[in-house]
Amino acid sequence: MKFSVILDNVKVMLKPYEKTLFHALNYLYCNVPHFCYNKQLFISGNCRMCLVEIVNVPKPVVSCSTPLTPNTVILTKSAFALKSRENILEFILLNHPIDCAICDQGGECDLQEYSQDFGQGVSRFFFFKKSNSYKNLNSLIITSMNRCINCTKCTRLSFKLGLNTLSLLGRSLKSEIYNFGFIFQKKKKYKIHELFSNVIDICPVSLNFKATI
Repeated sequence: MKFSVILDNVKVMLKPYEKTLFHALNYLYCNVPHFCYNKQLFISGNCRMCLVEIVNVPKPVVSCSTPLTPNTVILTKSAFALKSRENILEFILLNHPIDCAICDQGGECDLQEYSQDFGQGVSRFFFFKKSNSYKNLNSLIITSMNRCINCTKCTRLSFKLGLNTLSLLGRSLKSEIYNFGFIFQKKKKYKIHELFSNVIDICPVSLNFKATI
């Protein structure tokens, strides 16, 4: 049995297995920007790029983690929704280096494309950007934390593989991906999973990973 929702002032019919707003919007071929969502991983909703507006709800809603209910009035292109995404992009780019011309991901970067489509043309940030060096996630992969946007895809993949070694350490601007596996590796209780290198494929800034093999 189908039920109806109102999407951008158009009434549409959806099947009941569309569990979240994000699934419904993808089913309706709406271009909803996202960094942290992956259908093979559990939902975290921490990138906040998939924000939409729901009528009579005072705050923007994270579509990937919001259950879909009948007769919901969803606005994806309203000024409120677009401004919310613009603010999120401005926050993500606070310490992201502006080196697209020399970056290996240049031209194929989701962050670059979303900044052009949903971001603002002028930055209000006038402080020095935080700089990080390359970090060993394990003995196979080295990554530039200077470009990490904390989407946590790598930590959730690590959890799905049963490793539980990668985690997000710190808060706000000090948050950073950290590998706790080296602690167990020193005690010879940690073994690198053969699929761990797949974090290169799911990371939005994946080409900034450097394999050491």
